[in-house]
Parts: sequence; structure tokens; C-alpha cells
Amino acid sequence: MNALGTHSLGKCKIGPMEIASGLSALRAAADLAKALRDGAKGGSIKADDFAGRIAEVYDYIIDSKEALSSAQEHIAKLRLENERLKTYAFHHSVNWRSLPDGKEDGPFCPTCVSEGVDMRLLLRSVLDQTGASLHLYCPKNHVEGVGREPSYAIPKALIPADRYFLGP
Repeated sequence: MNALGTHSLGKCKIGPMEIASGLSALRAAADLAKALRDGAKGGSIKADDFAGRIAEVYDYIIDSKEALSSAQEHIAKLRLENERLKTYAFHHSVNWRSLPDGKEDGPFCPTCVSEGVDMRLLLRSVLDQTGASLHLYCPKNHVEGVGREPSYAIPKALIPADRYFLGP
């Protein structure tokens, strides 16, 4: 807060904080406008001081507009991400993309999907794949310091026969 009782609002990258910053700037603008009105009525504000105070009100309004606009962009991105995630189903410990015809495409790594990446799981080559399930893994390393990603055992009946080109 400076000598005139004003303060600078920092830019926040998180939606709710941006909204709080925008509302705070609007509140400061309203308080300053009220003080100006009261000072003008009482004759305690000089004409030279009045113009500077109006500029401060304008600055607060601009800060508010920027913060709320940034929050609006953040909310729009979250809505798009939410819509994207609605196209996925999670079962058998992995993600499956819902197709327009009602079928499912997959399996996809659940960690990658949550990060916005459609990473197909691959066959774990060192395991026996002749049983009722396929043992799959994500090629992206999610666990630092661990040499091997977790395996996902997915029933073969859920995976198209030509997905991993397994013979009869």
C-alpha cells in the first residue's frame, strides 16, 4: 500500500485467485470513487488531486478487467478439458475413448489421459501373453527412479483381435 492508500494487484495464474484479484480491484475502485464523491461534496479535494484519483479508479478497473478476463480464459480451458474427459470411460484400471458409434477405443494410459495425452498402452514383451488377459504398460515413464512402469492386465475380450497382431 502506498502513501495514497492504493496498492498494486499482482497477476495470478490460478482461476479462483484471478477472480479474487479482479473483485478486490473493483472493491478498491468503488471505495476510491466513494471517497472522491464524499471529498467533492465536502470540498476537501482539489481539482488537481481529483484528476489523479480518477486515474487511480481507472487503473483499478483495468486491473479488474485483466484479472477477470484471465479467469474467464482459464474457466473456458477447464470446460474444454472437462468435455474432453467426458469422452473417456475408466474400467479395468485403464481409460477407453467412447466413439460416436458407441464402441470403445483403447486402452489408454490413465495417467497420460489425465495429463491431456492419448497414450496407447503397449504389450509388455517379457510376460506370457497366452492367458485370458493381455499385460500392457505405458511407454512413458511416470515413476522416476523405477525401471519399469506398472502393468495393466486387460481381458483379451475387450481388445480388438488385430490391435496387437496376436496370432490364434
